[in-house]
Amino acid sequence: PGHEWSMERAPFKLTKDYMDVMGGPTGESFKEFQKLFVDGFKAARSNSLTALGLVEIMMYKSNYPCFTGTRYGGGVGLKRF
Repeated sequence: PGHEWSMERAPFKLTKDYMDVMGGPTGESFKEFQKLFVDGFKAARSNSLTALGLVEIMMYKSNYPCFTGTRYGGGVGLKRF
């Protein structure tokens, strides 16, 4: 806390090593990974207003650069979130 932070700009990095561990693109473990990954995003989306509310509380009169800097302050971070 207290330092300028940045969001990862690259999409999730699913390397060949990870794929190999899960049995490749047709492996049962990979199919389960896909299902859980999608389910996680659906859960995050359904709770996004709660998460944004918590972020807004943390931003209120905050002196942390990550909430007041030009990159994320002034509600910019909330729009990106």
